[in-house]
Amino acid sequence: MRPPLRIVHFADTPRRGGAELVLLRNVAAQLNAGHEVDVLTPQTWMADEVRELPGAKAAVVGDDAFRDILGLRRQGMILRQIPALVSALRKRRPDVLHVNNGGYPGSDLARVIVMVARALRIPRIVMSVHAVPKLREGEIALAEQIDWVVWRCVDVVIGATHAVEAALAERREMPSHLFHLAPYGVEDPGGDDDDARALRAHLGVEDGALLVGMLSATDDEQKGHAVLVEAVADTPEVHAAIAGARPPIAAGAERVERVHVLGRVEHIGTFLRACDVMSVPSVRDESLPLVVLEAMAAGRPVVASRLSGIPEAVEDRVTGLLVQPGDAAALTAALGEVRDDRDALVAFGAAAREHWRTGWTVEAMTAATIRAYER
Repeated sequence: MRPPLRIVHFADTPRRGGAELVLLRNVAAQLNAGHEVDVLTPQTWMADEVRELPGAKAAVVGDDAFRDILGLRRQGMILRQIPALVSALRKRRPDVLHVNNGGYPGSDLARVIVMVARALRIPRIVMSVHAVPKLREGEIALAEQIDWVVWRCVDVVIGATHAVEAALAERREMPSHLFHLAPYGVEDPGGDDDDARALRAHLGVEDGALLVGMLSATDDEQKGHAVLVEAVADTPEVHAAIAGARPPIAAGAERVERVHVLGRVEHIGTFLRACDVMSVPSVRDESLPLVVLEAMAAGRPVVASRLSGIPEAVEDRVTGLLVQPGDAAALTAALGEVRDDRDALVAFGAAAREHWRTGWTVEAMTAATIRAYER
């Protein structure tokens, strides 16, 4: 039997999104497995969310690094937080430090703390990268030096998709031996069929019409809300329900017939069951939006952009359809196809559910994460 680990997670994040949900699910699973788990974060709201998990501990360490501070003032602020990071790690003496970085370079503090941890001789230092990394910008020589130090401080770099692995190697020169694949995982979202039918009736979706859903925790333009609105406007007998954060396009979308902007929904499972198909029309790099997996778990096919890590979960013409990013005409054609061929729609949904069950569950994700700690 494996002895329990002392695990410290670090997260420096400006908002709640997919990466933060992955962190919370890993923390809950590790606590349930008997490990000692603590979370360090500069954000009070993040610490509060962690403390809602039974048995979870969290501490606010340092200042919020995502304040609008630029240049030397920002660098000085980051350096002033090092003593607090040193003190927090010395107090907890973890077996594993797991740094959850939204992207790469992502958070400055996420890179600084791995250097601090190496200096303190923390036995195992792991960094998750939750987005396709950016190209180096600005002072490229300095960025290269920082990357070089980070790769020599971490023992393992976790990513959910091979797209993240390839971009880290190509754009940030990560040594290939560091990478460990830990696919994201989601729970069965459940949902009530009667409530789902009631939602369709409330939206005025007529019998026989196709309801395509879109769900995003952020309002970023890269999520492609505008592409979906244009496609639905050009596809008769297709409605769209946009849930989650209200995007800038929302005001215009509400005036487009058959497009319904719901805002945040209370029960995601019911929303997914109300929809016939989910759309993920992202226009820029994504690691893998969790809504892809949530739709699959609900037995709903996905029509998504052929972008970054999305094709690693959505198999074209097996669990859904893939289209070129930003191509509203291609999305229009895909929606028209599933509207007209309901047998294919049902088959895609069943295959999506099976695909989720065999590799994209929370249990699979947390097991892969523990394997990264023990590698």
